[in-house]
Amino acid sequence: MRLQTLEEFLEATGRSCWPTNAYVKVPGFKELYVRRTDRFLGDVLIKGVLDIARAEATRPGKGVFTALVTDLLERGIPLYIECVQNKRFVKKLESMGFTRAAHEGAPSFFKLPSSKMNLIGTTSGRFSVKGPNLSNPPRMEDE
Repeated sequence: MRLQTLEEFLEATGRSCWPTNAYVKVPGFKELYVRRTDRFLGDVLIKGVLDIARAEATRPGKGVFTALVTDLLERGIPLYIECVQNKRFVKKLESMGFTRAAHEGAPSFFKLPSSKMNLIGTTSGRFSVKGPNLSNPPRMEDE
């Protein structure tokens, strides 16, 4: 079975198509499992959140996750990183400006796009789906 690209997934889920979860193909990732949801962050409903539930880079530490997050946030997509098991990755998310979600268990993190704050509670969940340029991700010295 052919995996859909992240762009295909975002386009389909932006039209409220099902399913709203899938393993997707993204350059630089061995595995990327995502989910499109509406989430309460505190007492505010955020619509069209992209949950990243599993991410495994082909070559960890080369900046593909940072490039993906940057691209998605620039396009106005709120992010939720679910159940982070790796302590080093927890520190990386915090250094990238992610906020720890308040719940028990393995820590999860969220980040809202700064330029699209009107997404809170009012968005239709539709976003621009122009393709990210992840074929040559930036190299991050601190990753």
